[in-house]
Amino acid sequence: NWLRPEQEKAVRETIDTNRHETEFSLVLNTGMRRGENWNLVWRDVDLVHGNITVHGKTGRRHIPTNASAKEALLQLQKISGDDEFVCPDRNAAKTVARDWRHWFEDAVEKAGVEDFHFHDIRHTFGSRLIMEGVDIRTVQELMGHKDIRVTMKYSHLADDHRKAAVEKMKPPETQQ
Repeated sequence: NWLRPEQEKAVRETIDTNRHETEFSLVLNTGMRRGENWNLVWRDVDLVHGNITVHGKTGRRHIPTNASAKEALLQLQKISGDDEFVCPDRNAAKTVARDWRHWFEDAVEKAGVEDFHFHDIRHTFGSRLIMEGVDIRTVQELMGHKDIRVTMKYSHLADDHRKAAVEKMKPPETQQ
């Protein structure tokens, strides 16, 4: 399940605060899992080189940031100041190990997007990469999948890209 552009716009319009929309942008442009986002600390963010180190269920991985993710990080830095966590709500709940907030689910409901959950933001990230022609191995690395078979579930979204690839083949010239 992944967000179509019109659904993303609708969700953005219903998110309750600017900091939550900024957090949504960060996750959408990095593919972080909910826990990775919740527990991300500033010492694992390198704004100069545009890298984030996350410590997730499949171990540590490095995620390069695009312009949208970097802008989101800069905005979150303004909000959180000298606090430890990137997520402003996490700084207010330092002893809470799991993200129990409901702002995203509330926004999705208000936007009228059915059967869409926080983890589906991650699916949106992977789906959009595939649809833009990013190779499956790179998508696997960016998403932190240990097994390529997990990433392969996105491969059906590359049909246009694959069709264009085979169209590049030229028949051998016949000799006269």
